[in-house]
Amino acid sequence: MYVFRLDRLTRLGIRDTLGLLEEFRGAGARVVSVSDGFDLNGPAGEVIAAVMSWAAQMERAALGERISAARDRIEAEGGRWGRPRKVDPTTLAAAIKLEKVDKLSVRVISQRLKVPKTTLLRAMREKGHYARKK
Repeated sequence: MYVFRLDRLTRLGIRDTLGLLEEFRGAGARVVSVSDGFDLNGPAGEVIAAVMSWAAQMERAALGERISAARDRIEAEGGRWGRPRKVDPTTLAAAIKLEKVDKLSVRVISQRLKVPKTTLLRAMREKGHYARKK
């Protein structure tokens, strides 16, 4: 059995990785890490697998810490974490004007503004990401 990289096989830790490799071997499969260039069979393979899975687990923990720190920094600066909004405040104001003043349907407004109808409705009804913060 080929795996692209050992850290892609699992990031759960050394015990889980070695258990998974043992399960594969028990089914008669030889495990080879293509990108790393390691044959993970035999005693040397177990040592390599243990070291690589420890490194993957540590990298996963560090990645979580970096993401958390970035989120905290962005929110402290008054920014918003996540995907950019599809409807910006200018588009939302234009949509509300078209609905109230020009009496157009949401379907027509969404076509004119090139915004999905459900996204526009959510923004106009102030739900989800578009809700005003108190």
